[in-house]
Amino acid sequence: MSHKLLIERTFLFDKYAILDKDHLLKKLQVIPKDRSPRKGQIYCGQVESYRPTLGAAFVNVGSETVFLSTEKRLIQGEKLLLQIQREGEKNKKARATRDLSIAGEFAVLLAAGDSIIAPKKNRDDPETKRLIDKLKAHDWKYGFLLRSRCRLSDHESILAELEELQKIMNELEADKIALLYDPTTFDRIVGDLIRQYDVAEILCNDKKYCKELQWNAMSEEIFIQHVDFLLFERYGLKIAEMINPTQGFDDFSLSVNYLEALCVIDVNSAMQDNAVRDRKILKINESAFLYILDYIDRIGLGGIVLVDFISMKAQELLMLDRYIDMQLQNFSLKGRRIKKYPLNDSGLLQLVIEKAQRSLTQLFSEECPACRGSGIVKSARAMIDDMELELHKLRYHYPNQRIQIVCPDFFTESERKIIEDIASENHMPYNIEGTKENYIKIMPTTGEKDE
Repeated sequence: MSHKLLIERTFLFDKYAILDKDHLLKKLQVIPKDRSPRKGQIYCGQVESYRPTLGAAFVNVGSETVFLSTEKRLIQGEKLLLQIQREGEKNKKARATRDLSIAGEFAVLLAAGDSIIAPKKNRDDPETKRLIDKLKAHDWKYGFLLRSRCRLSDHESILAELEELQKIMNELEADKIALLYDPTTFDRIVGDLIRQYDVAEILCNDKKYCKELQWNAMSEEIFIQHVDFLLFERYGLKIAEMINPTQGFDDFSLSVNYLEALCVIDVNSAMQDNAVRDRKILKINESAFLYILDYIDRIGLGGIVLVDFISMKAQELLMLDRYIDMQLQNFSLKGRRIKKYPLNDSGLLQLVIEKAQRSLTQLFSEECPACRGSGIVKSARAMIDDMELELHKLRYHYPNQRIQIVCPDFFTESERKIIEDIASENHMPYNIEGTKENYIKIMPTTGEKDE
């Protein structure tokens, strides 16, 4: 099935969405344009300190210090190669590993490996074994874990990719503190999405990149169109609504509460008639769990997730537990491990999900500075992002008009500077004033237009 790829580029974020032919969201990915270490990036870092009691070191990678768990004693000032395993959070540093790997379309290079390994479900497949025998005839410095999609490609394409992955790894040197390899660059992400989802159409709000794509051999048969602004909104993709702690549906509603490493999801019935609800209770809980899985995947939720289902009889709880096991067998979280504990007698489910990247909630919301954690509001970055999209509309309807920007008093100087940069890049004269409220307001002034 062919898919549509939406790319919305703003000052702070690159956003990607894959839609199917019915315009249903299949994948959402948001990459912040900051310098914080991201999962998969490989750095040359310098050891700042080694803590024997922790069996870990703190390593400077340039933009910040990361946490490296290692049994080997490291010397202060020592340079080494490491890869980001888990992104940092508010009060936690990013975690890194020295077991380097580079993912390709057909295989994953394992720097510490020395053999070619077949994918688990194809290890007994004769065709896969023949492919491995052919690949072993070549000289490899590293190990490779083949992907299942190898069976759908030819030997020459797979061989070319393995050689390219080995070349990239060979060029990494522990010379000076620097980012050496980044799998989250714009071109790499777009290329992966095109291959993974059979993309037939790309809509992007970046005119320059649309032209680059049209010259790219990868996108020769893809329809590429430039769209001025509000691309996500045009297709009903509103991130603020996605991370809303209350989600309502026909038969049920969800209430989501976030803590530091814990998320509690309460399932409630939306039915007023108790007799009807009791007859449909199992189906309602099953539907709620399917949506929760989609929510976890879309938001990028990790840590401990507690789900409080609507109360049921013992036999129905047993059936729901089996249903959850069956769904989890067919569910993938992009390589993140997920552990499920048995449903208890009260209908409480516990999932432990490996964290890797910052979730959408962490990117687009923060603790309210007024209530100190009793509620969450849009982050400054999210408000600035909305402001930039609104600015495009004003520029279209009020060309050369001076605009008035009202932003919260708690914005930092650097955040105000971003607002000024955005207005300047759009060639719009502006005035900025503060407010005690928690919002950004942008409007044309009543004065004459600037020439």
